[in-house]
Amino acid sequence: MNIRTSDSLKNIIIEEGENQMVVMDMETSEKTEQMLNLRKRVLQAEQERLDGASTLSVSEARKKIIERMKNV
Repeated sequence: MNIRTSDSLKNIIIEEGENQMVVMDMETSEKTEQMLNLRKRVLQAEQERLDGASTLSVSEARKKIIERMKNV
């Protein structure tokens, strides 16, 4: 069993030439999880758009955001 440290603060455990496990610090793990959740939401929104869901123009979205901020 070999342990290899990569540049991104991940430790990769290799056994018989195959990656068996990746160990990373909590900050890297949390950032990775946030990125995966964001990608999931973007893909879901894109699929909804392709399925015909109503969309907003940039200016319409900006107006809605400004209105929401006024109500906070």
